[in-house]
Amino acid sequence: MIEINITSAQYVSDAPTGNAQHSITFVAEGKTWHVSNPAVGNRFYDAIMRQVAAGTLTIKDADG
Repeated sequence: MIEINITSAQYVSDAPTGNAQHSITFVAEGKTWHVSNPAVGNRFYDAIMRQVAAGTLTIKDADG
């Protein structure tokens, strides 16, 4: 397994459904990416969740 260093993450809300945790925008290796939430099995999503579980990353709440 290749470890991906996620340096920041934030939930993105979906106004039509009211889902405040619809997806996650994150920065990895200097690039901004997006992943659906949940997306178990996606290497980025899984890396985010591993870092959250390890206490090295906190996912910020969605804006507004």
